[in-house]
Amino acid sequence: MSLLILIGYIAAGILFILRIHYVAIIVLDATIILHIFRMFSPKTRAITRLLNAKRAIGRGDVEKAIKLVFNSIAINTDEKNVNYILDQPGKNKEHYFKLAFILQNQLKENDTPFFRYLVSSIFYNTGNMEKVVEIMQEIPEKDLSLKNARVLGAALMELGKFKEALALFEKFDPKKAPFSPDELAIILGIGYSYAGIKNIKKAKEYYARIAQSKPKFPGLSMLDSKIREIEKL
Repeated sequence: MSLLILIGYIAAGILFILRIHYVAIIVLDATIILHIFRMFSPKTRAITRLLNAKRAIGRGDVEKAIKLVFNSIAINTDEKNVNYILDQPGKNKEHYFKLAFILQNQLKENDTPFFRYLVSSIFYNTGNMEKVVEIMQEIPEKDLSLKNARVLGAALMELGKFKEALALFEKFDPKKAPFSPDELAIILGIGYSYAGIKNIKKAKEYYARIAQSKPKFPGLSMLDSKIREIEKL
């Protein structure tokens, strides 16, 4: 349930308590309509199938998970949906490996940036960075999204290929605030990449850009620690 819908139900309840019945009924009706719309929207139906696929993976039923994945893709291909099939890194790793390899074998019939991102995200979650790079580098640069660049760049950094990661991230470097979470992740990736090639001055510059915008952004403290570690050498 979204925050807006929850607020709608709460507001209607308060209005009923205050005996402002006419307005309460209008608010409640509007909230119910919105709730039903969200429940049956393509995005919600696609996410539901990915969540069911995640449960199937947990039970070891990879075949069912595959069917649910393709059902989800047929309904909606919003990149934000991908996170709903992923579990904690390392959990059900064997089943996720199997799922990822089977999906990879379906690339010829389903070769889209979204499908490559989905498969690569599963490989990334299992720690197979080589597969992430192999699959994502086949996407034409003009078709890469911020999320595509994030997962490919992160995999390159995990493999110690900081110059390649930097070259990729810099193509997506956002110039103006406010930054979205994906844009902040790109800036963080640039900072990490500079730290990886021991360019502390530039690493600090990108650290400062994030700190000024969102000081508690995940991963920022790790970049700070990395910079301090290199400075001690």
